Amino acid sequence: MTTTSLPPSRMAMHECNVHRSFTLQLQGPAWPSQARAVKPFQDDHGQDRPIWHQRIWISLETAVVGLILMACVLLGVGAQPIAMAASTPPEPTLESAVDRYLVSMPGDYYAVRTVPALKRLIGSDEALLVDVRQPSEYQAGHISGAINIPLKDLEHRLNLIPTDQAVVLYCSTGYRSAMGVMALQLQGFDQVRGFPPSFAGWQSAGEPVSRLDPSGEIQAGVAQA
Repeated sequence: MTTTSLPPSRMAMHECNVHRSFTLQLQGPAWPSQARAVKPFQDDHGQDRPIWHQRIWISLETAVVGLILMACVLLGVGAQPIAMAASTPPEPTLESAVDRYLVSMPGDYYAVRTVPALKRLIGSDEALLVDVRQPSEYQAGHISGAINIPLKDLEHRLNLIPTDQAVVLYCSTGYRSAMGVMALQLQGFDQVRGFPPSFAGWQSAGEPVSRLDPSGEIQAGVAQA
């Protein structure tokens, strides 16, 4: 099998496109509250993220790009020489190969995409629901039954993530949970998915939320108006 090395500029462009495609696959269709541009180093609220978050982002995107490129090579996808002459019809490029690879995945491969689908999982006790927001956000309101593991603590609390059970992550609008899904998938937790509508979508659907009182006791879930 013959492969063609891409010039550095072409490879950088492909890596950027791979990262964009993979992030879109994780986050799914834009939810109304998500329909805005988020700068790479800003959080859900548009605030600059701390340096540790930036380093995690860079490490994860590098790892994801490497894994997907390696998978394409191992599967023999995009291994044909790339035509460089303008008069020659272009052969499939690495970019289109990655796009086909991602599109071929089932729609729910990385995500539980709707509120009804999440309700079915919760009702059947088949999944562990993990809120990856900050404790203060969790205390103010969360989906009933969810445990709280902030994204920045996820790496140190892997013992709480089962390997033999479905796990669903959510945050405020889907960004942090996508990061968490990516991190856990890379570490072998292949039953982890995200919930793109996230807490904002759950509330918008009028579903009940639970709160913690100052003593730490969980208050009964109340449907949002």
